[in-house]
Amino acid sequence: GLEEGVANMDIFDAVLDIESNLIKQGYQDGLEEGIREGTEEGTIVGFESGFDLGKELGYFLGCLEFWLLLSQKNPGQIATRTVTSITALHSQIVNLVVDPNLPFMYAVENIRNKFKVLATQLGVTNKMAMTHTEVDLSF
Repeated sequence: GLEEGVANMDIFDAVLDIESNLIKQGYQDGLEEGIREGTEEGTIVGFESGFDLGKELGYFLGCLEFWLLLSQKNPGQIATRTVTSITALHSQIVNLVVDPNLPFMYAVENIRNKFKVLATQLGVTNKMAMTHTEVDLSF
């Protein structure tokens, strides 16, 4: 009777404890796996995004250097004010620093906007200059 009931309660409690422990262990395992996979995926996506961003900024620098060279070879073809803006943007990109108080993408968006303005001023309307999504080097 009574002893058998207590023994059954102990077995029931033990089964509940096993279930509870398995749930906790499953949660912990899932959390660790999620962190590991998230870190791997984040690294891959970050690398790809960084590569694309580097390609974009490199394109901008190439255009800016071309425009500066053009202005030196043909003085007066590009307005002095525009040459000053080209030089300033070139310097901004070359000296791009990550400021912990300013979101990095804010600085990148600022560069994109300035580049678009310069491209428009110079009459450049290629896909990259206007949308920065696809490199199209034809002018």
